[in-house]
Amino acid sequence: MNRALKALTEGLWIIPQTVPTETGRIPVEYKLGERGALFLELFDNFEPKRRAGAQSLADEVQELQKVCA
Repeated sequence: MNRALKALTEGLWIIPQTVPTETGRIPVEYKLGERGALFLELFDNFEPKRRAGAQSLADEVQELQKVCA
């Protein structure tokens, strides 16, 4: 899990945020980075485009590949 979090953080897919508490603990919360948000947006559009036809699907796959590169 640590390796996955490190890779996602280094790739700017997620952004860690620390929030100190009164007890002295410093929990880490993660939010989507720009790259992660773009990936989710493209992924959400993937299914409707798959139904629309092969060319739409090919275009969407290219977009996903650009984001992941």
